[in-house]
Formats: sequence, C-alpha cells, structure tokens
Amino acid sequence: MYTSSALHASVLGHLCELTAQLPNLVVGLLTRASVLGALRAGISAAEIVGFLEACAHPAARDRDRDRDRSRSRSRSRAVPENVAIQLRMWEQERRRVSLSPAVVFKGWEQQLLPDLFQKAAKWAAARGSVLHFTPWPTDPTSPQFLQWLKGDKFLAVKLEHKPEVVNKIRELRQQLLAQRAQQHAQ
Repeated sequence: MYTSSALHASVLGHLCELTAQLPNLVVGLLTRASVLGALRAGISAAEIVGFLEACAHPAARDRDRDRDRSRSRSRSRAVPENVAIQLRMWEQERRRVSLSPAVVFKGWEQQLLPDLFQKAAKWAAARGSVLHFTPWPTDPTSPQFLQWLKGDKFLAVKLEHKPEVVNKIRELRQQLLAQRAQQHAQ
C-alpha cells in the first residue's frame, strides 16, 4: 500500500503480516492467521476488502476501472476477486464450528444395546438436549447395524442437561433390566 499515513500503516498491521515499511510504502502479507486475528477483533472480510480498495493506489484503481469498462462490469475492484473470495471463506470458516459446554456419554453396556442407547438418544433429542449422537442404521438386520453395535457409541448433550440425562439413563437401564429379567423368568 502506498501511504505515508501512520494510521493506514497501523490498520494494515492489524490485517496482515507487515514485511516492509518505507516512508511512503507499506508491504504486508495477508495470511490465514493474520486475517483470523482481524476477524476475531471484530473486523469483517467486507471491511478488510473495503479498506484495501479505499487505500489502493490511484493507478491500480484506474487500471481496474478501465478493465471493468471493457468487460461491462459496474464496479471496479482494486482487490483481486480471488483475494476477496479467500477473505470471505476464512470468515465463513469461523462460523462453521461452534463450541458448547457438553458432556459425552460413552461405554454403553453391551447387554442393553441397542435399546438403552437409542431410547436415551431419542429422549434427549426430544428435550433439545442433544448436541450429537452416533446415528444407527434403520435396518436392524443389516450388516451396517451389526457393525454399529460393535463400534463406539457417543451421546453428547448440553452440560446443563447432564443431571436429567443421567437420571433418565438410569431409569431406562432399570426398566430394560427389569424387562429382560421378566423375559428370562418366562
């Protein structure tokens, strides 16, 4: 960026890794880490692009304006489209993952499967407690279902719902044990 403004150089330092600074030129490298740092500070990808376009050298803006006229585009871009797209992708990447305090139930009693796990997962889902669970195949006679039975099963619920989920799992466990004891007695 061609600038002698200390303010512009400072702002650019928050957006990218500065590699050189001369009296009227600041050179920086937009990296994933530097952009994520700016995004964490509350600066959006659109604001980064807007700043870079607003501070672009007049020759770059004129060059893009001439190129845009020949392509019949309505808006000039001093920032290349692929750079703007990458900035938006890094911004969207931050929104894909959300962290929630949770408790994970695993190590389900083999003799009570699949009933205990399925009933607990369905009950917790109906209450809005579930963050994630290991899904099971719909056909209990399929090879996939048998493989699911052998694998690890996880039920992740919101941390604040842990006590009621624990109580429900205990209740379901007791019911299933009583049913199976009754079946064996007959």
